[in-house]
This record gives sequence, C-alpha cells and structure tokens, in this order.
Amino acid sequence: MTDADSQEVTTSTCGETYEDITENTFEEESSPTTEPDNEDDDEVENSWSPTTSDDSSLDQDTTLWSVTTDLWSPSTPETPASIHTTPFIPLPEPNTLTSAYLPFSSHLALTTRFDPSTIVLFQLTQTPIFIHSMLQLPCTLSAVLDLPTSDLLCRLTPAILLKHTTYVDATTLLPSLVKSTFQSTYHHVNGLLYFPKTSACIEKLNNILSTQTPRLEMKEATAQIQDSNGRRHDIITWAWVAETAEGTEEWWTCEDYVAGRIVGLHSVKW
Repeated sequence: MTDADSQEVTTSTCGETYEDITENTFEEESSPTTEPDNEDDDEVENSWSPTTSDDSSLDQDTTLWSVTTDLWSPSTPETPASIHTTPFIPLPEPNTLTSAYLPFSSHLALTTRFDPSTIVLFQLTQTPIFIHSMLQLPCTLSAVLDLPTSDLLCRLTPAILLKHTTYVDATTLLPSLVKSTFQSTYHHVNGLLYFPKTSACIEKLNNILSTQTPRLEMKEATAQIQDSNGRRHDIITWAWVAETAEGTEEWWTCEDYVAGRIVGLHSVKW
C-alpha cells in the first residue's frame, strides 16, 4: 500500500469515526436515561402512596382526621355551660290586650328590665313581692300602698312565679295562688315583681290581703325575672298563697280579666 493510499484511508476512517462519535454522543445526551427496573422499590412506593385504594386503614385515618377537624373547627363557636340552650318560659309582655284594655302604666311596667347590679342592690334592701291579680295595675297598687305611681314603675318588672297555679273563684272570677302539684295543669303564674324600698310596704300589703282573704298566707316562693342583658334570675320573693284550692284551676292574667276573656265569665248570669 502506498503512502497516498494509507493517508486516504486514515483520513476517511478518522472522518467516519469522528462523525459517529459526535452523533452517538448527541443521541446519548438527548435520550432519557433508562433506569433498571426494581420491583422492590415499586412495592415500597405503592405501599406508601396516599392514593392507593388497597390501603383501607389509611382511608379510615384520613376520614377520622377529616371528621375530627370538622368537630373541632375554630369557626364553630362553643356554647358556654352558663348559657341555657333550653327555651325559657316566656315572661309577661305587652300585647294587643295590653294596649287596648290596660292603662299606659301597665305597658311601662311590662317593658321594664333592670340591669344586674340594680337587681342585686334591690335584693339587698328588701325581699321583693310577687304582685298578682288586680294589683298588677300600677294605679291599684299605688292606691293600696299609698305611693305615687312613678315610684312604683321604677321598681316593677314582669315575672313568673314558679311551681304555682291559679284557682279562679266562681263568683268574683279573681284568682288565688296555689302551689302546683303533679296533677296541676299549670305550673307557673304570670305577674309582676315589686322591689319595695322599706318593710312598711310589705307589712301594709300583708295586712290588707290577710284581712280581705284570711285563707291567704304570706310565704316564700321563687320567681323568675329577666335583666336588661337578657339573662334570667331566680329571685326569692314573698307571695300570698292559699293553703287549699277553692274554685277551678284556670289560666288567669290581668289582660284577660279586663278584656272579659276569663272562661268563668260565660257562666255568670247578668
């Protein structure tokens, strides 16, 4: 082989080898790297995958966490133990009968709410009085106690007497307070709570009621009122209660009596 032939073969060979190497190198860089299959790694990845449908325990934990998060979500306000969730017995309030048949002073008495500090101050002064029957009219109570109506209105608030009912006299259609039993139809009475300034008001009222109705006795009872913040208070109060029930048990309110809506009224012959 001559030198010319050797040089030509070498040049040709070197040129082909360079192009091949360059092309192969470019293909290796551009082609993705193929990793060997590893069955053990695939099993580990599948076992820890959060979307694996075969792992039921993980789904249960996820569900429990979701429920727990909803139950303890800070956006859900917790109800304090001091706030009552059960509905209260509605207090006496102004209605169509009040505006139509009762004086404006009765309307004012039914809308009065004291703040908690005032209620405590009143209780420290004297034991309050539960006012029922026709004494709920401020003008009548003013005449009995010989006090100005304005002095009474600033110390009257609507109330209910718990664990008591009313028996209506067939002749006068006026009620008497009687302690309720398990056989009673009603277990609370609507009225007003009066906070007297002195004990003289209690003595005067006791003398009048005891003289007119000897079977009534002044006893301690529990009344419930509502303050200006909407909270209920159980108050120990004086109430004139009959030992024995006379007449028929009937729901009695001052508004119904004045409006002529007492059931016993239909049995009276005019």
